[in-house]
Amino acid sequence: MRTILIEDEQHLLRMMERIVQTEPNLKWMGSFHDPKEALTFLNNQDVDLVFLDIEMPHMSGVELAKQLPKTTQVVFTTAHSQYAVEA
Repeated sequence: MRTILIEDEQHLLRMMERIVQTEPNLKWMGSFHDPKEALTFLNNQDVDLVFLDIEMPHMSGVELAKQLPKTTQVVFTTAHSQYAVEA
């Protein structure tokens, strides 16, 4: 599965990259700190799976997810339980 990561915290992004890159069924295509940059990438590339932080500057992960094609799978990554129902 073609996969990208979107996370505004650098240390978490690097940790997730290591995990995704060791999974043989995932093809890591890139990582993004800025959700707007990620959306530009997503509009130009076919991606099957997005690991997506919910709380980010400029745009929430939930707002970004609503703009993705219905065929793109999303795994929300957050430490904030209050987002569970909306996600």
